Amino acid sequence: MSAVESYDRKLLLENAAERAIDLAEYSAINNGKDIPVGAIALFGAAIAGSGYAMDGESGIQHMHAEIVSLEQAMHTPDTVVTTMEPCEQCQDRMAEIESIKTVAYVTPRTELSDRLLVNPRPSINERIARYELPYRVIRLSNPALLQRALEPLEFTSRDLLTGTTDVDSEGFRIYRDARNLRDIGQS
Repeated sequence: MSAVESYDRKLLLENAAERAIDLAEYSAINNGKDIPVGAIALFGAAIAGSGYAMDGESGIQHMHAEIVSLEQAMHTPDTVVTTMEPCEQCQDRMAEIESIKTVAYVTPRTELSDRLLVNPRPSINERIARYELPYRVIRLSNPALLQRALEPLEFTSRDLLTGTTDVDSEGFRIYRDARNLRDIGQS
């Protein structure tokens, strides 16, 4: 891959991550029952599917953003971009889809476990060291993306025993609106 192709790919992944963060923010404001995670499934440079975590909203266990984006995909995806490092179940589901060659994420799982939103588990990189996953894993290291992906988590709490998640949706909406106005004023 040439330097130009590599740069274009990085921009594509970061743009998809921005869309995934938009979905996570939508979930934080309109759902409030799930950890705010968004995911985009790509077919080449096109969005094939998108979704946000819906377990609490739908009442169906393990309706994680990655799974929803794959179920919504109109074409067979080759890449999945998500706001949070995928859990083992989502990693396995993506491994079952032969067309997926790349999984990119913004926020490492430790950010969730440090906030007591998930139980500590091995990272995807630790898992790759033990098992052969059929896709390449990329952690997107753009600090602005990480900051935005973490913002809804500041308004999220979870009971790890029951799995009940609560998002202060109104608090996050007020925060997001003020941030957006500030950003407009700076441009």
